Amino acid sequence: MVGDNQEIKSWSCKLVENMLRISAIIARASQQSLNYFLEDNPKMYVLNELMEAAIAIGRYFTEHAKAAHSLLGLDPLTNQCEYMLENIRLNDMREFTIRELGKKCRSFKDTASMKPALAKLTESGYIQQRMEGNKPSSNH
Repeated sequence: MVGDNQEIKSWSCKLVENMLRISAIIARASQQSLNYFLEDNPKMYVLNELMEAAIAIGRYFTEHAKAAHSLLGLDPLTNQCEYMLENIRLNDMREFTIRELGKKCRSFKDTASMKPALAKLTESGYIQQRMEGNKPSSNH
């Protein structure tokens, strides 16, 4: 589940647990013979249709969480990385310098402001810095 929802990773880690809890609440609420004062309540089972209802609720809240995180712009660095990658792909840039990329990515004010996003893209393996001898070059 987390692979599909990388932008809400911390939230989606708790999703399965919460769907199980919701299915139990639905199952308990749907039982006909409840007696909270006596110890002889029947065993509770979560039927397929109740679990499917809980999964549907989980899907709804997943889409809601994605939209909320997107609207809030919780991670500007991730947004910058996505913007850079989109420009690299659109312009078919197999090799480039920071300056060449900066000409395509006009939302950055200068090359210095591009460095954190470039570092994250390099660290994540999306781009690779070219090596010249033993030290990195300015080309990616």
